[in-house]
Amino acid sequence: MRYIIYTILLLHLSYATIAQKPFNQDPGNPNLDFSLGNFSNWQLSWGNRGTPYTNNGMMTGAGSHTIVEIYGTNWDGNAGTGGLKRVPDGLAKVARLGAPAGGGYGNPKSYAMKYDITVNAAYPILFFQLASIMDITHGDAENTNYQFSIKNASGGYLFPQPCGGIQLTSRGRNATPAGNVYSSPPLSSYSFLPEIGSILYQPWQSVAVDLSSYAGQTITIAYEHSDCWTGHHGSYSYISAAMRSPYDTFYFCHGAAAATIRPYLPDFRSYLWNTGATTDSIIISNPVDGAIYTCQVGSYNGCSTTFTYILKEIKTNADFNFVGGGICNQIQFLDRSATNAGHIGQWQWNFGDPGSGAANTGIVPDPLHTYPGPGDYTVSLTVTDTSGCTHTIAKTVSVSPESTRAQIGLPDTSCISDTLAFEDLTVNTSRRTWFIDDLPMNDTSKTLHHIFDQAGAYKVKLIAIGNNGCPDTATQTFRVYDLPRSAIQVSPFTNAAPVTDPVFMFKGFEENAAGYVWNFGYGSAAGEGQYASFTYPPEIAEYIVTLKTYDKNGCHNTASESVKIMPPGLMVPNAFSPNGDGSNDVFKVVNITSQTLKEFSVYDRYGQRVFYTLQPGSGWDGTFNGRPCDVGTYYYVLRYSMPGSDQEYMMKGDVTLIR
Repeated sequence: MRYIIYTILLLHLSYATIAQKPFNQDPGNPNLDFSLGNFSNWQLSWGNRGTPYTNNGMMTGAGSHTIVEIYGTNWDGNAGTGGLKRVPDGLAKVARLGAPAGGGYGNPKSYAMKYDITVNAAYPILFFQLASIMDITHGDAENTNYQFSIKNASGGYLFPQPCGGIQLTSRGRNATPAGNVYSSPPLSSYSFLPEIGSILYQPWQSVAVDLSSYAGQTITIAYEHSDCWTGHHGSYSYISAAMRSPYDTFYFCHGAAAATIRPYLPDFRSYLWNTGATTDSIIISNPVDGAIYTCQVGSYNGCSTTFTYILKEIKTNADFNFVGGGICNQIQFLDRSATNAGHIGQWQWNFGDPGSGAANTGIVPDPLHTYPGPGDYTVSLTVTDTSGCTHTIAKTVSVSPESTRAQIGLPDTSCISDTLAFEDLTVNTSRRTWFIDDLPMNDTSKTLHHIFDQAGAYKVKLIAIGNNGCPDTATQTFRVYDLPRSAIQVSPFTNAAPVTDPVFMFKGFEENAAGYVWNFGYGSAAGEGQYASFTYPPEIAEYIVTLKTYDKNGCHNTASESVKIMPPGLMVPNAFSPNGDGSNDVFKVVNITSQTLKEFSVYDRYGQRVFYTLQPGSGWDGTFNGRPCDVGTYYYVLRYSMPGSDQEYMMKGDVTLIR
C-alpha cells in the first residue's frame, strides 16, 4: 500500500479566558489557608470583652472558632439572614471567629486567633480577606467589632495603622458616612460598609501587604472579634489568609486576537494597571509573547501592593503519522501533536470515509480505521490542549490498489535428514503462515526450517500478509530424495599395513555415484573419485578414512573406516568367524615368526578378559570358559619385541566376531 501525503494546515485558535485564575501560594506555611479543614498551626484564645488572649483554645459551647466550607448566602445564630456569601468565590474553606449567640447578657466576650508566618522571599505577599456580621444597636465602640494586626516578633506593627492593623465596627443608618461607625484608627471613607436595617454585614474586603523586606523572618497575623458591650448581641467575622507570589503567568493561544488577564484579586478598594485601566481584569488586544503588565491594588485600610503578570504564547501543533493497521485496507493513525503549555487533552478525527457512518470519526489519540478499498481519503485531526487552544491539520492518504504477491524460495537440494530452508520472498510482508501438505507449521518466521525423514513429493504453501494488511497465497510442489549408499572397500582387506610399506587402496560405493570426496584422516589430505590411494607416514598409528558419496540430486551420505599402520612383520585381522567352516575360525596374529610375544589379550565391551596367551601361534576361538561368546566387537592388546632388541611394541585395536 502506498501513502501519498498532501498537508493542509487549518488553524483554529481560541484565547485563554479563565474566569478568575487561582493564585500561587506558599506551601511553607501549612494550613494558613485552612485547607486542612481545621485550626492546625493557628493559636486560638478567648476572654472577656477587650481581653481575648486570657484563655487558650475555643470557648466551650459557644462556637467561637469554626471552619466553614459551605457555599451559600445564609448565616446562622441570632444574626438573622442576608446576602453575604459564607465562602467567597475561588476559595474552598474559611474560618469563622465569634459566637453567634454572644457571650450572654452582661457577659460580653472577645475571641482571637493568630498565626506565626515565616516569610518566604518567593511568596512575600500577605493576602487576606475579611467579612463580618455585626450589630448596630449601640453606639460607636459599644457595638460588635473586629480588628486585625500585622506585627513583628517584638509585638510592633510592621506598617503604620490602619495598614498594619485596624479595629472596626459596623456602619449605622445616619446620613453621614461615618455615623455610628467606630474605627481605630479612623478611615477616610466608610462607604464600602452597607446598611441593612439593624442587622448588618460587612462584605468581603481584600488586603494585600508586601512583606519582601521581612524575608526569612517570622511575623504574626492576628484577628480579634468582640461581642457588643452587653454581650447580648452575637456576631462573627469570616477570615481567609495566604502568602502568595507577586508574579504570575497568563497564557494565550497563538494567533489570538485578544488575551484576558484576570488574576485572583477580588474585593480591593482600587485597581490601577500600567495600561491605565482601573478594573480587576484587563483584555489585551493583539497580545505579544513575553509582554509584562502590572496592577497596583489598594485595600480599604490604606495598604497598596503591586502584582506583575507575564503573557506567554501557547503554540499548539496538530500532527499525525500512519502505518498499516494489520488487516487489509486498515490504517493505524499515530498522534504526533504537541503544545508548549500543559498537554493535549482532546482529539477529534475525521477519516474522510463518510460511508462508514459513526466509525468515520474518533476521539482517541491513536485510532484505527478500515477503509472500504483503494482510493484517496482526506483525514483531518483537530486537537485541543488543556488551555483550550486548538489546531487542525489535514492529510490526504492514497490507499494504493497494489496487492501482495506471495513468493516462495525453495532449497537448492532436498534430501532426507537435511535441514531444508524455505524462504518468503514476498515484498513488504509483515506476517505469514507456512503449511506443508496442508498442515500448519509453528514457525512463522521469514525463513521456514524443516527436516523430512521420508523421501517423496511434498507441497509447501505460504499465506503472506503484506504491510497493507492484504493477504496472498503461493503453493509449490517439490521432491525430497533418499540418500545414496556410501561404503568403503580397503586394501589390504585387514585394514592394516606394515610400517615398512604404509600404502592403502580405497574404493567407494555405491557404484556410478555422481561424486566421491575422500578425507584420509591425516592433516588435510583429501581426494576425489571412486578409487583412491594414500601413503601414510612410516610410523605406527591409526587413521579414520571418511568418504562422502554424492548422487545426481545433490544428496550425499557418509561412510568411514579405520586403517592401521602396524609394526614390521605383524598383522592382525579386524574380523573372524568361529563357525567351524575352516576359514577364519581363530583370531590370531597372522605372521608372527621370530618376534617375542609379551602379551596377547582380548577383552569384551565390559572390560572382561576373555582370552590371554604368550604363545606366538595361539589364537582366540571365540569362546570363554568353554562357552561361545556373543557376536559383536571385542578389543585386543598385543605386546611384543623384535629379535635382539629390548624395544617393546604395543598394538591395540578391535575385532568383530561374526558367525
